[in-house]
Amino acid sequence: MSEAEPEGRTPTHPAALDADAAGVSRRTLVKGAAWSAPVVALAVASAPAAAASPDPGDPVFIAVQHTDTGSPQVFRATVSNLPKTDAGSPESVGDGVLLDFCLPLDGGLKVTGVSAGWAFLATDPDFGGGDVYVYNTLPFEAGDSSLVDVTIVKSDLVPSAWGDLGATASVGAYFTDIQWSYIFVDNTAPKFTNCAAG
Repeated sequence: MSEAEPEGRTPTHPAALDADAAGVSRRTLVKGAAWSAPVVALAVASAPAAAASPDPGDPVFIAVQHTDTGSPQVFRATVSNLPKTDAGSPESVGDGVLLDFCLPLDGGLKVTGVSAGWAFLATDPDFGGGDVYVYNTLPFEAGDSSLVDVTIVKSDLVPSAWGDLGATASVGAYFTDIQWSYIFVDNTAPKFTNCAAG
């Protein structure tokens, strides 16, 4: 479900606007905040490996790998051990659960949908890439878990695309990066790197 962006509304937090004026990107601002917050364990492998790694009480984000090569593709993340939180917002880091996806610029990919109970706001609604903010639309109770499926399609103008897709995940003061590998059609085009990690 996509939310239309009201006229004059910006998808960034007001603090990020000041940072943008100073030449600092929102992604850099979020990464800087991660150094001032506790670390959240990240697992990209199997759930049993993830279960042993976090500190008790920390939220856990897991990127579930897939093997699809067609379009659209579903990128799934599991979120567990959540603190009590209100509905999220694409405008504020720290409100609810926020997954800040970074699609490769001019990579021919775009988000077209998310799971029920979640919404998204793309900085470029076409295939230009950039940040896509995925956030919860319902509150969570302490200890809750959730699956979020993010559907991404490839433009017909791009013959193939492959690489690593990343998202900065946050819940309250907790931040981490998660990553998926993907192939749309085949891997003959140049590989896109994870722009969330840069």
